[in-house]
Amino acid sequence: MQSHATFSENYRIYQQAVKAKNREALIKLNKSDFYERYSPIILLAQEGDSESVDFLINEFRVSRHLAEAVYGYAIGGHVDQVNKLIALSKIDYYRDCAMSGYSDGGHLKKENILRLMSYTDDQKLRHFLANVAKKKDGSLNVEELKEKAERIRSDMREYKIDYNQAYELGGYVAITWFLQGRQLLDKGLISDIYFKIALIVFDSLSVNEARRVVDSVNKSLFSDTKNLTTGFSSTAFSLWASQMETEKFAREEEEEQKHQQRIQL
Repeated sequence: MQSHATFSENYRIYQQAVKAKNREALIKLNKSDFYERYSPIILLAQEGDSESVDFLINEFRVSRHLAEAVYGYAIGGHVDQVNKLIALSKIDYYRDCAMSGYSDGGHLKKENILRLMSYTDDQKLRHFLANVAKKKDGSLNVEELKEKAERIRSDMREYKIDYNQAYELGGYVAITWFLQGRQLLDKGLISDIYFKIALIVFDSLSVNEARRVVDSVNKSLFSDTKNLTTGFSSTAFSLWASQMETEKFAREEEEEQKHQQRIQL
């Protein structure tokens, strides 16, 4: 007779058996109605539990487990894990599993697709993702997506910055300021002013994020000349940056107080 235990109860039992590496209990569960209806590997991967997923794959060596893991990780948006598994076997079947997972997880929307492509290592999968996203939203430009993703990936690797920082760096104004601003520095522009203008250029980044971009890019572009970041690490800069953050906090606190007053009225 089949157990009438709820899904959550069965899944909790399965998780405990995996954590305990209880092979006998797992074999029994694998033959149950629970496993026929649900794939524990997909669920565990969706949660990002790579330790449990790796154990199940290595312990039972079922051919479909790798595909289920790719699909589950993709649903949960765990791009690093998807990258690792795709790298193990670069065949289109696993790329299809990744695409299906990313789609079912809502990661192919217009506001998400460029970030996802930028963090995806496999070039063929990146191209697949762009094409599928295009089918979902006709306003997307596939070639532009590919080009932007490649540029962002290159900048993240070269300058050791994250997606948001690399995205901001890609703007025409940012690149122009790095090149022309340097010439002004050589002619006597104060480094503090240079950085304040850089903050305007990188308007969506915090003070520390903008500082990291400026630091990394200038070290790469002008490594054989004077280090522009020297002035940025000065006590004066630290005080100025602290003041910026304090003023930002004060503005947010003032807005919150006004909001609470409106609620009370």
